[in-house]
Amino acid sequence: MRLGTTTTLFLNNPSGRDISTIECIKRCSAAGFSVLDMNFFPMLSGRTEFVKDNWKEEAYKIRESADEAGMVFSQSHLPYHPNYMKLNPPGDSTFNERFDEYMKRSVEISGILGVKWAVCHPYACTDADSYDNDADIAITHRFYDPILEALKKARVGLAIENIVGMQPPIRRRFTAIADELCELIDSFKDESVGACWDFGHGNQIYKDQKRAIRKVGSRLRATHLNDNRGRTDAHTLPFVSGTTDWEECLPVLSEIDYDGDLVYEVKCGVNLPNQLKDDFATLAVEIGKHCLSLAQKGERA
Repeated sequence: MRLGTTTTLFLNNPSGRDISTIECIKRCSAAGFSVLDMNFFPMLSGRTEFVKDNWKEEAYKIRESADEAGMVFSQSHLPYHPNYMKLNPPGDSTFNERFDEYMKRSVEISGILGVKWAVCHPYACTDADSYDNDADIAITHRFYDPILEALKKARVGLAIENIVGMQPPIRRRFTAIADELCELIDSFKDESVGACWDFGHGNQIYKDQKRAIRKVGSRLRATHLNDNRGRTDAHTLPFVSGTTDWEECLPVLSEIDYDGDLVYEVKCGVNLPNQLKDDFATLAVEIGKHCLSLAQKGERA
């Protein structure tokens, strides 16, 4: 098990200068991370190299930079459509066309980078059949069955994430609980489909995540390590200001024989000056080492 972070760690730079993926790789390597999660969400806002015409060339450059730094892309995070029913957002009639293109690019880039598991959000049939698991499973298949075939060609698996419990105007979201996540994954009947457990999302649903993680069990392929106080999806570092009981839930990973990585999905201090973000990343590594010790040994600290 290794410690990693998403490539969006250094976004929200107060200087106004977006940080390239290659610069992020170098800074994450210097801080002590060994693996990365390529996050494709910035494609939707145009804040990434991958929206350019030479996106494939950029992907190979990024792979080369990671290899030189001795870093591995073990995960990626596919774009997520903001409308559950995949309708163009108001005032943007070409959004779906761009989204579909970016999804195709994300799959191909994941393959170029050597990603093992591409994390995705499930969809829900909220406009027609709220809280109907069969309808939610059907619409998720409609979105991801074609993408799964493309991922297989790229030798990348699909890891479906447990979701934030509530997000207005939706009162409860499909797969926020482990039982629904497992039901969805099992419906694919495919070993190349597994789970990504987001501890921050889990903390908004469960006071004690142990049972949920055990339920996911051998389906678990990837993780998002972050914390909150159970009310908002704050994406803070473990042990800093959240309420997740890390000493209790992390040892369950060794109990279920999880063989993936611990990968942060945290915000690197939105208002921190750029020069202090490296100190934040170094602190994240030190905290992550303790998290790894809990997850690997299966013992209380």
